[in-house]
Amino acid sequence: MPTVLIVDDEKNIRATLARGLRLEGYRAEEAGNGLEALKILDEGGVDLVLLDVQMPEMDGLALLSAMRERGLTVPAIVLTAHGSIERAVQAVKLGAYDFIEKPPSIERILLAAGNALDRDRLIRENRRLIEETGRADEILGNAEATRTLRQTLARVAASEAPVLLLG
Repeated sequence: MPTVLIVDDEKNIRATLARGLRLEGYRAEEAGNGLEALKILDEGGVDLVLLDVQMPEMDGLALLSAMRERGLTVPAIVLTAHGSIERAVQAVKLGAYDFIEKPPSIERILLAAGNALDRDRLIRENRRLIEETGRADEILGNAEATRTLRQTLARVAASEAPVLLLG
C-alpha cells in the first residue's frame, strides 16, 4: 500500500484528499507546509507527494527544490489554485511529475498518482536491472541479428559519419 504525503496549508483540502486516497487503498500522511513535509520526507517511507504551490513558511516550489537538493527522488504532483504555464514549467523543471489545478477531482488525482507511482517503479526497476547486469553500456544478446549489429557498430564507430540504426 503506497504512502502519499499531502502538503497543503488548507486543512479541509488535506482531509478531503486523504479520505479519497484512503478509500482507494493508499496510506495518507499530512503536512501543513513545506518545512513539515521535509521532516516527514527525511524519515522515509513516502512514495508520492501531493503538494500545494502557495503555502506559508516554504511554498511548493521551494519544497521541490529542497527535495532535489537533498536527493529525495519521491515523485511529486503539484496542486494549485493559481496555475500558470510559467509555474507549471518551473514545477516540472524542479522534478514534478504533474501539475493539477484546484479544485482537483479525486479521479484526476488517482489517475495522476497511479501514473506517477508506475513511472517511479519502472525507473527504479530499470536502475536495478542495470546494476545487476553491470553492463549499462553494452548491447546484450547472442542472436545472429545482435552479432551482426555489433560488427556493424564496430566498423562505423571510428567514422565521423552519422549512423541511423533501425530495428
